[in-house]
Amino acid sequence: MRPQVLYCGPSNKSVDVVAAYLKKFPNISVVRVYSEQIERKDFPIPGVPGLVSKWSRKESSMPVEMKDIALHHLIRMRGKPHAAELAGYERKFRTRPDSISPQSIKDYKSTILEATKEELQNHHIVLSTCNAAGARRISRLTRVIQVIVDEAGMCSEPETMIPLVSVKPNQVVLVGDHQQLRSIITEPNAKQLGMDISLLEKYKDKAKMLTIQYRMHEQICEFPSSAFYDNKLETAESVRRRSLDPIRRIWPNNGNTPRVFCHVNGQEETLSVKTEEGNEQSKSNGAEIKHVMRMVRALISMKVSPAEIIILSQYRLQCAQIEERLQKDRDRRLQQVKVSTVVKSQGSEWDYVIFSTVRSKPRIEIEEKPSRGWQRKHLGFINDENQMNVALTRAKRGLIIIGNQYLLRCHQRWKEMLKKYQSTQCLVEAKDFLM
Repeated sequence: MRPQVLYCGPSNKSVDVVAAYLKKFPNISVVRVYSEQIERKDFPIPGVPGLVSKWSRKESSMPVEMKDIALHHLIRMRGKPHAAELAGYERKFRTRPDSISPQSIKDYKSTILEATKEELQNHHIVLSTCNAAGARRISRLTRVIQVIVDEAGMCSEPETMIPLVSVKPNQVVLVGDHQQLRSIITEPNAKQLGMDISLLEKYKDKAKMLTIQYRMHEQICEFPSSAFYDNKLETAESVRRRSLDPIRRIWPNNGNTPRVFCHVNGQEETLSVKTEEGNEQSKSNGAEIKHVMRMVRALISMKVSPAEIIILSQYRLQCAQIEERLQKDRDRRLQQVKVSTVVKSQGSEWDYVIFSTVRSKPRIEIEEKPSRGWQRKHLGFINDENQMNVALTRAKRGLIIIGNQYLLRCHQRWKEMLKKYQSTQCLVEAKDFLM
């Protein structure tokens, strides 16, 4: 059996993105291994319940474009050694369910196992989530010499250990950014004991830092570089040589600093919002939504493509209400603008980002020297510097932040950013920007 590389990530989406890139290389053979839950959705086994949990509902399907490299589809492709036999079983399951015996189910599973064993040996790279890498078919039917864990900063330490224990590789490569999103741990005791600290973060002092960034305009990059990366980030020459921004006239300093903070005294509202896990309390800010809508219209009127714009917020309710306003707008171009939480935006990029921070209080109610408890209550997600870093680093050409500067100054990192923006004439009243 040929030596293989196992590529893992924290989510199906993150793995599928890399799988799509690898498919473009004709000399590299790849196979995508999905969880049994996803496989059984495509090919249910009679009498065997699906493996559905509240944690996996949101990723319980396989993108159509992955079908040609997905293991459970590859073994059923025409010409494969066991394809006809599997098709016979599945036809029988569909047309004659009353004749299905326990022995036929057992034989069907044995055929799948044999087909899987033969198929896995044909590929250079095996791709799966960290959790799916613990399956017996990967631990017993592959010959992995190297494991690559991507987005390792988002993986909890136990999650990262699953592929390492499963295949016992000769070499392990952790790729990620511990300064961006961490693993989401909601159990208070586990979080207090450090469960949200990834294996990558534990070894950060031994990590090799890649310092050249290929996304952001250097002025957008400036603050994240100083705040989170010890001023080590360098902007690639290809970014410096980009064509001039077609809307550069809207930015401060004659278009040379394509970042702006737009101050607004809004009023936050707390409501219940539906999620995959049920209802949860979230927040919105109507004043900020009005400015978001106005700014999106202005950008589109300047011939910016809707696909080049993203609206971000850390609050699901704010995202839901902005999405609703966009979809009801008479201008169909606004309906094409994407809205996302900051968490879901990691790993993606857009030309123009509008970031709505949501949290707001009357200036008279803002503490001059707020305690940590006061900050947790009145700043919420704003306290999360990892999410702040993600939000500030999604834009390629232009970044617009909307929020209450007086409240945000209660947080040290936001205070530093606002000081930087103010000193470079990039802090303005929201009502005056794009008017």
